[in-house]
Amino acid sequence: MNQKKTIVKIFTSVALVAAVTFSLSVVGQSISTKNILAKNTNGITKNEVTNNQLTSALSAEKNNNMTEKTQKPSQTVAEWFAEKSWFKGCKLTPSNTINLEELKKHYAVNKAYWEKVFEFISKNDLVNLPVAKYTIDGDNVFAPVSEYETKLPADGKWEAHKKYLDIQIVLSGKEQMGIAPIKESTVVVPYNETKDVMFVETSAGKDYHAQPGTFFIFFPTEAHRPNMMDGEQVKVKKIVFKVKM
Repeated sequence: MNQKKTIVKIFTSVALVAAVTFSLSVVGQSISTKNILAKNTNGITKNEVTNNQLTSALSAEKNNNMTEKTQKPSQTVAEWFAEKSWFKGCKLTPSNTINLEELKKHYAVNKAYWEKVFEFISKNDLVNLPVAKYTIDGDNVFAPVSEYETKLPADGKWEAHKKYLDIQIVLSGKEQMGIAPIKESTVVVPYNETKDVMFVETSAGKDYHAQPGTFFIFFPTEAHRPNMMDGEQVKVKKIVFKVKM
């Protein structure tokens, strides 16, 4: 009988301990839940942060897509010339070496000079022009026509101008023209104001093929080395429009 009472007491104690443990566990979960709710009430929940980030990302992507669709692509030199009424019907092609920003800047200052150059081109048979200097607008725009034998690169000189820019067109034959940034050049013969020329040395130059049908433009920011042999030495006829800046 005493043994049965002892067993009953043991089971009762175990049940009591289990009940207390369960109660404490429930209370702990309740406290934890309340803390989380309190944090969610005072701040932003994890889910809300995720949703906000997603919304921001989608909005940014939408704005980028709109910008890409509405942004105009970069304009080429050929497209710039094609927009000009005075270039309509011109059978010449602008070289892709032409600095578009410099072109726009100088054109904005003296639009009439450019129109006169291309009016002269459209109204004259350039290939058959005699060797001479052609006055188009006094000292503002003129064009010497010359003939010469192309040179070896070692015999060429890098030159640059300050008063006039050059529009050079090979009319017959072929040659290479070198172009280099003036800021990456060293002056070897100081600027001659009367002749509007200075000579430089540079290791930053690049050579380009120049043949009939294409025109090059050289600005004050560029040194150029014309008249160079392109594969073989040949006779070249060229017209150079000097446009005052």
